[in-house]
Amino acid sequence: MRLHFYWVRPRGLLDKAAAGSERGAVLVDTPGYGHAVGERAELRHWRSLIDTYIDTSPSLRLALLLIDCTRGLCDADRRVLRLLSARGVRTIAALTKCDLLAPDPLARSHRVVLAQIDEANRRRDGAPVDPRGARLSLLSSHFYTGIEQLWDELDHELRLQMPCGDQIDSGRCGSHGRTIVERRNDHM
Repeated sequence: MRLHFYWVRPRGLLDKAAAGSERGAVLVDTPGYGHAVGERAELRHWRSLIDTYIDTSPSLRLALLLIDCTRGLCDADRRVLRLLSARGVRTIAALTKCDLLAPDPLARSHRVVLAQIDEANRRRDGAPVDPRGARLSLLSSHFYTGIEQLWDELDHELRLQMPCGDQIDSGRCGSHGRTIVERRNDHM
């Protein structure tokens, strides 16, 4: 069980003139952490690895939580959402495998997961951590539904955090599982 790091550069920095620039984002993929299977010691190590990363990464700015629509949030998702909320890290959530459910069960899954996210993101006093509330995109890799909109949402969130408003090049990377996004720039 490992963290996978992917370097993503803004569209304006893909040309040769900016090849030496370090501005961009790092996608950190944590594949399968929510449904990891293994020895107890190995699972404890995996949990510790993710917790330590969230607690200590100085450049962690945005998290993308991909949730299987047929399962909803697992305990690991709830724990990670609470850790991210405590650190003030903005989290974007998306339901995956939406092509597997008929419209009515998908709508129920959407409502249930939104409520689960809302509950996980509340402070101890019951107030929401993010006043914007939870949004939940619907994705299907089979039909490519929602993927472009998700990249647009990621691009929007990252633009708010990147100093020059660069765009992330969605054509240069792909990932599965839970993804955490860090911001890097030339001054780091």
